[in-house]
Amino acid sequence: MQRSKILVVDDDINLLDLIHMRLETSGYNVVAANHENVAKEFASQEVFDVAIVDLQLVKQDGLSLMEELHDIHPDMSVIIMTAHGSREIEAEAMKRGAFNYLAKPFDSGELIFQIERAQGKRQ
Repeated sequence: MQRSKILVVDDDINLLDLIHMRLETSGYNVVAANHENVAKEFASQEVFDVAIVDLQLVKQDGLSLMEELHDIHPDMSVIIMTAHGSREIEAEAMKRGAFNYLAKPFDSGELIFQIERAQGKRQ
């Protein structure tokens, strides 16, 4: 069985490495990007099943990046994560096309559960 490809985008290198490690040990093929431009470059070269995108990035917000990723791969599910969330931001993320929204800190089990749900939606 082919491993799912996950794109993780966060400018916090420590968190990016932690998520990368946890997802790889759970059997996913993970590509990590610490900048929006790097994420867009990866997305233009490969097809990802799910993207996990931080809301606050270096040059733009995660919702704008999500829309650009959807322009490249319309069927890719995007999970937005943030440490600065609110109900309004969550509603905006969902309205603009996010599959789901995770507030930091989150349990790695919850992240994996959301990835599995996103993959089920695609199938």
